[in-house]
Amino acid sequence: MRRKHSNTVLSTFEDVDSFLTERTNYIDTRIMQLKVDSGLARDPHDQQWYNRLIQELEWTKQAIFKKYEKDCALE
Repeated sequence: MRRKHSNTVLSTFEDVDSFLTERTNYIDTRIMQLKVDSGLARDPHDQQWYNRLIQELEWTKQAIFKKYEKDCALE
């Protein structure tokens, strides 16, 4: 099922805050799921892949709020 694009206009700070909160809640939930999956993975390459996805989502969250704490790179 394809999701229709919204034509919602974000005209107030509250609208923008709600929009960003919804997006970051999804990112936080996805990060938690990936951490669980990483812990269940037996192959070290799979674990590295999950960690990379987690780092990219954390960087994305930083980009949304323009608060960069660290680079998006494997540690």
